Amino acid sequence: MTSAAVAISIFEGVSVNTKRIMIAGIVVFLVFEILSNIIRILVLDGVQELNVMYGDIVWAFLFIIIFVKGYEGRGLAEGLRFGLLMGIFISSLMVFGSNVNCVSCNLPFTKSALWFVSVVLQVAVCGILAAVLYKPKN
Repeated sequence: MTSAAVAISIFEGVSVNTKRIMIAGIVVFLVFEILSNIIRILVLDGVQELNVMYGDIVWAFLFIIIFVKGYEGRGLAEGLRFGLLMGIFISSLMVFGSNVNCVSCNLPFTKSALWFVSVVLQVAVCGILAAVLYKPKN
């Protein structure tokens, strides 16, 4: 199956705006990276090196695709709700479930909790951006 066929099957029955998906994906990626580096500096005291994670590009576009698939047209509240749910999901994996977590980095509980909340808020901002930037085809 070609990548075009996969893309079509993902959005079967949904009128999508590909240009808006691309714009939203790029903006979400850039904001996510900026916020990630701020969190690394302020919350983690530079425990992780500052860099652009290439996996974050894939994450940003998957984030937008999932948002578009469930798009209801409810504005900022929809984006905030989506961002908070995805933020809790992602933050729990990053902070407690990865090999760069609070245990392996030897972070105290308060710093781990702050990291968790920071990532939830970071992804909530991305959800709001998704709601602002994505509009379906008319």
